[in-house]
Amino acid sequence: NDLLWDNSTGAYIDNPTSTLHPQDGNSLMVWLNVTLPERKSQILANLKENWVEFGAQSPEWIYNGAPGIGTFPGSMEVLAHLSAGATDDGLQLINLTWGYMLNSPNSTASTFWEGFQSS
Repeated sequence: NDLLWDNSTGAYIDNPTSTLHPQDGNSLMVWLNVTLPERKSQILANLKENWVEFGAQSPEWIYNGAPGIGTFPGSMEVLAHLSAGATDDGLQLINLTWGYMLNSPNSTASTFWEGFQSS
């Protein structure tokens, strides 16, 4: 648990030689309750720093040269917020990402998207 913890950011790095703080890995640490209790709020705050107009950017995923919003890792983040009792944040992220998919003029009014550019 300590090997990948980055105390300066309040999140886990991807591997011992990385500087990447992955959305999926950090979300799973909270959702599956495998991090220390005092780290959960730090991880959730770090994840929330990646939120933009249409959802949470996935630092590990670049789509057409720009940061992307992935629905699979985004769903893990939703579950992390909800499992930690941050219900408002979890629901807000659902509204941002899946609400955008349902209402976007570039869409079929469905939530079947795998991901999209965040800008």
